[in-house]
Amino acid sequence: YISLAVAVSFVTSLVLLVPSLLGLPAKKLFTIVMILVVFTDLLFIFLLRITLPNDPLYHGEKDEPWLYSRLRIWFGAMLILSILLFVVLYLKTDLSLIIDFAFASTPLLIVGQKGRAFEEYIKREDENFSRFLRTMGGTLAATGSTITNALSSVRIHDFEMLNDHIEHLYRRLVYSKDIFKSWYWFAIETGSFLIHKFSNVFVETIYKGGNPKIVSQIIGDNFNTVRGLRKLRSSAATNTIAIIFGATFGLALTVYLSFWIAETLFATFRNMQTDIVDQWLPNFGRTNTAELIVLADLLMFIHCLFGSVVATYLRGGVWYTSNLYFSLLLYLTALMLSLIHISEPTRPLYISYAVFCLK
Repeated sequence: YISLAVAVSFVTSLVLLVPSLLGLPAKKLFTIVMILVVFTDLLFIFLLRITLPNDPLYHGEKDEPWLYSRLRIWFGAMLILSILLFVVLYLKTDLSLIIDFAFASTPLLIVGQKGRAFEEYIKREDENFSRFLRTMGGTLAATGSTITNALSSVRIHDFEMLNDHIEHLYRRLVYSKDIFKSWYWFAIETGSFLIHKFSNVFVETIYKGGNPKIVSQIIGDNFNTVRGLRKLRSSAATNTIAIIFGATFGLALTVYLSFWIAETLFATFRNMQTDIVDQWLPNFGRTNTAELIVLADLLMFIHCLFGSVVATYLRGGVWYTSNLYFSLLLYLTALMLSLIHISEPTRPLYISYAVFCLK
């Protein structure tokens, strides 16, 4: 990924500077660069999909827990607010397009943060599920009773985030008598992918006559093994996400600094007012940099969008969390552009010195 990012940054800088100096069709070339960046991001996502195991935090079933449904509502409301905010900024201010995008994405930070909170909620449920299964297995083996009667005794224990779900499971077992459907809705309520898979295995094994204590022990051990592997994946994902942010910063620096250099060169040679420039560079400075800057802003917007998708996929989290990474990447890009704009007052000094040296 770093190699691809460096190569794309170099090509982008080349396409921005050389055509601008020689008067070549920079807009067409930059459009090709945009396609190249999109292709690179899509290629990286494809490679992740075929190499990483399918192990998300959220179960992704058609039936949703109420916390996930609330996330959907938050996303819809904040997306509308972000669009309205962008329209206001675009019409009422003279800020760069990427800065408008960054400020407009602020409401999406709320959605991303709520997505992270939902992920932490699922992780805390997973921490207690293995203990819950072992308790169920031990109770079933000791009493020889049914799952409903065993759960009646187990539910008095404290399983933290699972307490309400266990209570709902007990009530369903009492009133519906459908064991599989009751456990299905228990897993749906938790929102956990692991709980959904392992609880189904537990119920089916017990229903077919398996030893409850041994079954719960084996399932609990495997459950904890998967959670341990998830921690390793999370650590590796954190390092890769840091690389994505660094690559985005480098690409933004390359793109906007190239514009700054090109515009400085244009102003320098215009102030010389000599025939040498017209003779050797007849098309010099005829590139419409305003259009290219808009394309560059769109390029960075698309790259930040794909970067947020990659970051979320690496962590295996819910997709609403990608709003957090998306907004942070936009703010990082806008910061890079702002730092270049801060140095704008020093440009006349560079131009005057360059003209003096050339003369």
